[in-house]
Amino acid sequence: MAEKQGVRTDDLQEFWGKARPPSDEGPQWHPLVLHCVDVAAVGCTFLHEHTLLRKRLARLMGVGEEQLVPLAGYLLALHDVGKFAKRFQSKVPDRLPS
Repeated sequence: MAEKQGVRTDDLQEFWGKARPPSDEGPQWHPLVLHCVDVAAVGCTFLHEHTLLRKRLARLMGVGEEQLVPLAGYLLALHDVGKFAKRFQSKVPDRLPS
């Protein structure tokens, strides 16, 4: 268990990213950290597979194609950073991290 600035990395697993699924089958919530990594992985895979989109985005962003995918992955991983806020996490009181 790693610790940095008073936050244990396993504590990050307590924050939910998706909760209240439409059915009672399966997990009732998905950790926010894993949700962010999932979105980044899908986005990077999509950009690897779609050459034309990768070229166009790289040109629009003013970066090389080899820089685009890791940059996009980083930005996609941050897409829901606001969900770490207590106000958001309080939407599901049973899952409110300690």
